[in-house]
Amino acid sequence: MGGIQQEDEQNNPNTYEDIEKEIVEILKKTVGTKTISINNKPRESKHTKDKRANRNKLKKEYELAIRNKKPNIKSSLKSYINSQIGLREQIEKDNKERINKIVNRLIREGGVKSQTFWKLRKQIIKTNSDDSYDTITEEGRKLEDPTETKEHIARFYENLYQAREGKPQFEKKTKEIKERVKQLERESQNSTPAEPVTMDELNITIKQLKNNKATGPDNIPNEIFTKATNNTKTVYLKIINEIMKTRKVPHQWLNGEKTRI
Repeated sequence: MGGIQQEDEQNNPNTYEDIEKEIVEILKKTVGTKTISINNKPRESKHTKDKRANRNKLKKEYELAIRNKKPNIKSSLKSYINSQIGLREQIEKDNKERINKIVNRLIREGGVKSQTFWKLRKQIIKTNSDDSYDTITEEGRKLEDPTETKEHIARFYENLYQAREGKPQFEKKTKEIKERVKQLERESQNSTPAEPVTMDELNITIKQLKNNKATGPDNIPNEIFTKATNNTKTVYLKIINEIMKTRKVPHQWLNGEKTRI
């Protein structure tokens, strides 16, 4: 039997692996292939990957300069911050290009009534969320027809992002909030000064910071604090307590960035 089996294998050189490859090739030609994204995150461009790799390299050089107390700490820090800024700008550029492509595609396909719009909406909404809910109009009427429901939701999103005048009651509330803020500022100026921040409190706060995070408009990365030496932390502590004493915060620290999600 062993001799017969060996003879069959020699006459039929196709193995299971060869057969499997043939089946896969046939499926590719007949059914086609599709790339599946696991995390649904957009792919980074080559420019972004290069800038991220450069940022990581400069970060290691900066950390090495701190550990070895090299004289090029300041220059390494400056290079690291600039690379962080460059990476952030490249990511923003990629996002704008990606959004422009989606917007142009939506316009070509008919706006919110296009299939692209509903595919994007499905991606935004969690896949495990329960969509079996009723759509009710502003008049309280329940929509039963799927086409009418679809058009109603499309009109809702169109109106949602249109600029409109502020209502008097909202303007009144805004004015009340501003007056309350001024009142709190006057009360804080007359109150007893806060106790100075201690080194232990500063260290506890620094431990809560995470590395490899994007910077804000002030371009100050968290590594400035997490990798700081004791002498540097003493300088930070002096600045913080001076701010607590004078109640004057640098205006750069009051700026922020808002991102619509």
